[in-house]
Amino acid sequence: MPIYPTQAQQASLEALSWLTGAWRGHKGLDEIDEYWSYPAHGLMMGMFRWVREEKPWFTEHVTITQEPEGLILRIKHFNPGLVGWEEKEESVKFCAVELEPARAVFYRLNPDKPDLWMLYEHLEPGTLHSYFAQEGKEVAPEDKFVYRRFSL
Repeated sequence: MPIYPTQAQQASLEALSWLTGAWRGHKGLDEIDEYWSYPAHGLMMGMFRWVREEKPWFTEHVTITQEPEGLILRIKHFNPGLVGWEEKEESVKFCAVELEPARAVFYRLNPDKPDLWMLYEHLEPGTLHSYFAQEGKEVAPEDKFVYRRFSL
């Protein structure tokens, strides 16, 4: 039995409005930022930046779209200079499988890879946690991305 569901859950994009805003944190000595637009017209847009030794290490462009099968999260990764990791027409794709007022669980839609879930949690005011969970593996505290809300 998987640790989280694997079937898409029908929900409105507005259920993720708590994710909206600017978030900043650290992974060890590295800086991490994540930014989310408000849900509108069936779309939320996100950006992620990882800075290592005061230089951009990589970025991500992320979307969550309202689709007939449910909420779909897509990620495209880029090295500095906007050099993409994925092929032109490809992205890493997840579907929402569990949504609560301050928690979202997305399941990776890739039959060639082991089960992987991406979680966002807004469990305390002004704090956002995001992390990946894999079947049969414990998520160590240092594997979580912990952000604090900040103003631009």
